[in-house]
Amino acid sequence: MSENKKVVKICCGRHCLENFSRDYIKAAEKTCCTRADRPSPKDDVIVETTGCLGFCGLGPNTLIDGKIETGLSINEFEEKLRNLMPKNKENKKERNGLESIDDLLNI
Repeated sequence: MSENKKVVKICCGRHCLENFSRDYIKAAEKTCCTRADRPSPKDDVIVETTGCLGFCGLGPNTLIDGKIETGLSINEFEEKLRNLMPKNKENKKERNGLESIDDLLNI
């Protein structure tokens, strides 16, 4: 992974899943034009799912470029992701891989 790539991790622990972390995964995939856990060398932001981040009562929890974020609204989360994207890049890349996060989680 290149040094200038940003990493977003989204908790998929039981409590965060109950607090709609799947919606955050879908939002990250859409905003960053990538697939969770299926990075492409062309991706500027890597989206990964992870186990519990340890703040279960505050979820859904994310780790955005090394900083834990708890209880963000979807809009706040998407704004933080947009701020990670290079300003000169259009947000139009072909997506590949899984059809949905549910495929990834085998739910």
